[in-house]
Amino acid sequence: MRELVRRVARIREVLDHHPDGPVLGYFPPGRVVSESDLPPGLAEVLAVTDGPWVGDIGVFSYDRQGPNRYLEQAVAIPDGEAGRWMCFGERYQEPLLVHRDTGEVWWFPENGVVWPDNPEFRKLTDTVEEFVVHYMLGPGYLDICVAPDDDEWARLLGELGWADLSVLKG
Repeated sequence: MRELVRRVARIREVLDHHPDGPVLGYFPPGRVVSESDLPPGLAEVLAVTDGPWVGDIGVFSYDRQGPNRYLEQAVAIPDGEAGRWMCFGERYQEPLLVHRDTGEVWWFPENGVVWPDNPEFRKLTDTVEEFVVHYMLGPGYLDICVAPDDDEWARLLGELGWADLSVLKG
């Protein structure tokens, strides 16, 4: 949790002084919430920042967390298991899911198929905290954003030394 707190504090400082800060990213204050209705680890992240967004990737604020009946449409989730998942955020209007028992973060990778029909369903991280640190505030962002070589958030991560933009050249 220490790395998440450190990076969120630093990015808030950077965004506050950046002319395009509010457009680039949003890391609102945290909110202490009950862990009883949330998957493991999600409450801890919301206590640091309640609803962070970067580009088209984000974690919903506590007020937007809740039941996800539409997950039953996903062909990659076995029948009867949609209730084990919670949509805690989005990546380009596609759900980011956290397992209610384990706290693992999963997604439907980009493959040209809309997410409900996408047969691919893969684990991204073991925790929501790891997702925020690695995929929103770290090098993993380059792996899940659509056009990292033309992405202002990716450039900012590179300037901070949190992502290596040289991997994009080639």
